[in-house]
Amino acid sequence: AGGRKLQQAAPVAVVPPVLTIQQNPLKPAYFSFNYPVTMVDSSRWLLTSDSVRIVNFIAKMDSVLPRQISLEHPWAPGKTYRLEILPGAVTDFWGQTNSDTIRRIIHVPTEKQVGGLNLRLEKLQAGQTYVVQLLDGISMVEERTFVADKGDKTLNFTKLGVSTYTARIIGDLNRNGRWDTGDYWLHRQPEVIVSKKLEPLRANWEV
Repeated sequence: AGGRKLQQAAPVAVVPPVLTIQQNPLKPAYFSFNYPVTMVDSSRWLLTSDSVRIVNFIAKMDSVLPRQISLEHPWAPGKTYRLEILPGAVTDFWGQTNSDTIRRIIHVPTEKQVGGLNLRLEKLQAGQTYVVQLLDGISMVEERTFVADKGDKTLNFTKLGVSTYTARIIGDLNRNGRWDTGDYWLHRQPEVIVSKKLEPLRANWEV
């Protein structure tokens, strides 16, 4: 009013939230990237617990999933870890490195905070290779490959975080460990893939 200019408030910098990972104590932690990874500099991976730096871990590329890095460490149940992936820690296929620090909190549940899943598969074809994937949303939790010796099989998954999982099974005809589309010229049908959403898993429980 009265010809006075109104001052606009300065934009507030938004800090992205630090994601928390519920970590199975028996498995590596997995991190996915947008492009295939060609180099990992583990000296730029800073892992701490109770403000103490941890050095006995292994960060390595996945030979099957090139966009994924696994972090191996003897996780202690009930512990919380902080991970900082510093700039330059990961190099992709194009020679580019991460320019920002990636932060994650890794929480390892206690025995009473996890559950188990017994997955029974039926109507299998003896002698065929199958890939079974357990997913939490779109994230892969565990993957197993086996050759069926009869028409049914039971797979046991332990120390899973509380969540609602989806089981996906692939009839892996060419035994390359992944789902393949068909080929019109070779008269080959796409490999069969079936998904099923499972009953919610509760703490200290089995489904």
